[in-house]
Amino acid sequence: MFEHCLEKRGGSGLSLTTALIYRTKLAKQALQDWKLGLDNAFVQLYWTYYCAVRGGFKVSQENYLECTAGEHHFTKKPEVFVKSMYADLPAIYVKLMAEGCNPRICKGLVLKSFKKIQWPLVLKALLRHPLFVLNSLLRYLGSIRRTQPVSFMCAFIVHKIRAKFDPRRIENSNA
Repeated sequence: MFEHCLEKRGGSGLSLTTALIYRTKLAKQALQDWKLGLDNAFVQLYWTYYCAVRGGFKVSQENYLECTAGEHHFTKKPEVFVKSMYADLPAIYVKLMAEGCNPRICKGLVLKSFKKIQWPLVLKALLRHPLFVLNSLLRYLGSIRRTQPVSFMCAFIVHKIRAKFDPRRIENSNA
């Protein structure tokens, strides 16, 4: 069930602090198992997986909590958005895979995040906080390296660059 929810929503809804109840013993074990996770904005997703695998998981059809979209901590500051989306979340997928979560799902989610990079936002954040953002991007590249074959990533990057600078595309936009 956890993997189904993870695949469909990328973890959204699985990590809402106020909507989850854990067994204390399992939560403490999860904290001990990955102490470095406390620096990760999405560590709650790891705790949920850890506890679900070892102690059960229940999903109800009733909505007990609703989350409204809009401005929040992750969207107000570009550097925080870059860290959370391109360093923290992929690191969680890598950790889940190491814990036994379906590799196809985890690798797919890391690749999906790569395809959705918001370059203008990344550049804006990079100009404001270069070291912080570079550190986040290096962590992100580490997650990609752990989940994707190098040859695949090189081919994907070349394809994206060619598509971006395709002369036919440039000619059509000037017409």
